[in-house]
Amino acid sequence: MTKIFIDPGHGGHDSGARGHGLEEKNLTLSISLKIRDMLTKEYQGVSVKLSRTRDQALSLRQRTDMANNWGADYYLSLHINAGGGSGWENYIYIGGVFRKTKQLQDALHANVTEELSPYSVRDRGKKQANFHVLRETRMPASLSENLFIDTEEDAELLANDQVIEAIAQGHVNGLAEGLALKMKSEKQMQTLEEDPKSPPHSNVLRKGNRGDRVRELQQQLYDLGYDLGRYGVDGIFGNDTEKAVRRFQTDCGIKVDGLVGPQTLSVLNDSYELIKKGSRGPAVRGLQNRLLRAGYELPRYGADGIAGSETITAIKQLQRDAQIAVDGIVGPQTRKALAKRLR
Repeated sequence: MTKIFIDPGHGGHDSGARGHGLEEKNLTLSISLKIRDMLTKEYQGVSVKLSRTRDQALSLRQRTDMANNWGADYYLSLHINAGGGSGWENYIYIGGVFRKTKQLQDALHANVTEELSPYSVRDRGKKQANFHVLRETRMPASLSENLFIDTEEDAELLANDQVIEAIAQGHVNGLAEGLALKMKSEKQMQTLEEDPKSPPHSNVLRKGNRGDRVRELQQQLYDLGYDLGRYGVDGIFGNDTEKAVRRFQTDCGIKVDGLVGPQTLSVLNDSYELIKKGSRGPAVRGLQNRLLRAGYELPRYGADGIAGSETITAIKQLQRDAQIAVDGIVGPQTRKALAKRLR
């Protein structure tokens, strides 16, 4: 059993940093609870304990004593930054540390950065510090500073539920990678999530699923230019597939949850229809965002979900660059050409 101790910074009379109507203690608790729920729902052989699950004041000594006495395998402290900067960073102890500490910092940093990339969050790097919670814990430990509460642009992101979800998901993915956690089987996931008031979960593809439907989904995402990581089209809905789904959802401007339900499937299928001048909707917005990522400019309207003259001009330039028929229509050949540029 892998024991993960999560410490939401501040609490009670200690609000932590404040800014733009937000309080650090509330944000850290929200992120921590999401991390706990994701880990226990999606992974087997993991036990998660939080230093607090409500608005409660705890000393630094109380926090590290709880983790040490429990015998945690890993300690994760969550914070929100302040001081007028922008972006996210994570810390380990500045002195001698376990080799595993650095490995886990690398995994956490890469995965959180990846999850926040759709929101153009600045990566402030991997750092070291003499913080109490890093110095006094007897297991590998890390502290994350997630955006700046007193910077308007970062505060707007912190007020966005999708960004909070992305921060939590990035930490979960990093923990899973660094601690080699094993995902629960599809049957275990369905048993945990079964709700008689909801449609059968088999209609929704999610992390842990495997089989032909997942393989078909992966092939569609790959053909649109989304990165599936080192495993590619393997029929297993793992972290890399979930990242690709989230990127697709972000590009198309639909709910970002990493689940492939009716809306995501509909937009994915629409992405394979011919797109031409006058087309509009989430599939067009997704195309526009992929064009922008491939280096084609949409300076006036951007990704507005409408295939107007500006978008058609970008499509034609892509077609010229790929030396295929220049007609301003996105069909199989043009999709393939764009996907090739994105890889």
